[in-house]
Amino acid sequence: MLYITGFANSAFEYLYVIAISTYRFVFAGPAALASGFNYWEISICLAIGGVSGFFAFYYFSDVLITLFRKMIATRNSQKRFKWFVKNRNTLRKIHKTGLLLLLIPGPVILSIPLTAFFAQRWYNKQKHIIVYFCISVTGWAFIFGILARFNLVQ
Repeated sequence: MLYITGFANSAFEYLYVIAISTYRFVFAGPAALASGFNYWEISICLAIGGVSGFFAFYYFSDVLITLFRKMIATRNSQKRFKWFVKNRNTLRKIHKTGLLLLLIPGPVILSIPLTAFFAQRWYNKQKHIIVYFCISVTGWAFIFGILARFNLVQ
């Protein structure tokens, strides 16, 4: 009986770390370290939570963006066109370099919901955007696992 309660305790700790990593990646590493996880446990829990959080928030953002566009569909489009003509070069720079700025530090500095929202809003037409972000989140999960292994995160 004592073994079953110990297993339930550790299962809740895994779920706790996965739940934290779905929305805020930076805080999940120290929480996993405080729970006594080793390198592989930290890396796998962060990767599972981060990727599942990205999928959930990516598709939820699509619903939010669609509803928002339907709500303001009656707005005059002339004002928007004038703004676009003035800021065309700035928008080109954002679309060229913004994806890398969102992929590399995005899940860590921003949060996973914000990163997923920006990816859905501005880069949803690109072919392999979901794969890129899953690789980014998984890479950060293993980086946090390495940092925790050498006790650099506390």
